[in-house]
Amino acid sequence: MLAERIGQEQLINVLRIGVRGVVLREAPTSVLYDSIRCVLRDQYALGPPQISDLVRALAGSAGPSDSGRNPFRLTRREMDMVSAVALGETNKEVARHFSISEETVKRHLSSIFDKLGVFSRLELAIFALNHGLIDGDA
Repeated sequence: MLAERIGQEQLINVLRIGVRGVVLREAPTSVLYDSIRCVLRDQYALGPPQISDLVRALAGSAGPSDSGRNPFRLTRREMDMVSAVALGETNKEVARHFSISEETVKRHLSSIFDKLGVFSRLELAIFALNHGLIDGDA
């Protein structure tokens, strides 16, 4: 989808109907090409919206959360990582928060991506919200 600008509500609506990529008209050509490559890899390419902003917006439109359940067999540390990513923390911030190396964060995220079948931090945040792995009020 090519847009001049897009608000959170519009972004949520286009995600619900299956759009996997949004590029603003003023974006450089390289961003368009990168976005096309992401979509071809079955990933989301959403441009400037921050993951944490999108998760907050989705939380307002989501149903009740069942955060006490973990049917995906994530470890407690992996669940903590999911929450941190959904809040928009970078690998560096997560590493500092949990007193671990960035390399360890990357290994945890790789394991989480494999278990949940997601390919990016954005997909992880959306998946976690939609499956009650994080509190919608976060």
